Amino acid sequence: MPLTYFYAEIFGLVILIAALAMAVNRRATIAMVHELMENRALLYLAGLMSLFLGVIIVLTHNVWTGGALAVLVTLIGWALILRAALVLFLPHGALRNLFNSFKFEQLYYLFTLVALLLGIFLTYYGFTGY
Repeated sequence: MPLTYFYAEIFGLVILIAALAMAVNRRATIAMVHELMENRALLYLAGLMSLFLGVIIVLTHNVWTGGALAVLVTLIGWALILRAALVLFLPHGALRNLFNSFKFEQLYYLFTLVALLLGIFLTYYGFTGY
């Protein structure tokens, strides 16, 4: 279980800080995401980083019992691998269409709120779980 808490602390803090940045920098975040979606090379590198991190999480923490926190950490690892597979294998146009289907700009504050709540949950239970 110590690895669960360690990963929860890392993911929690990163997601929490990113969500806070999203909350205060809406225009800049939307512009950055649109620029990323148009840059195939950066998307590919982001996909490789996602794959690398996801594989590390899954190989060291493929835990499906032990409570919500342990399962959530494992799901994050698998989600990173899935996202990497989509980025690495889908044609650029299909990726753009997939991204547009999420209506990121219209639902921006919902995505921000979900990230903020996830970051708070992971950070709190990661640091208090010891």
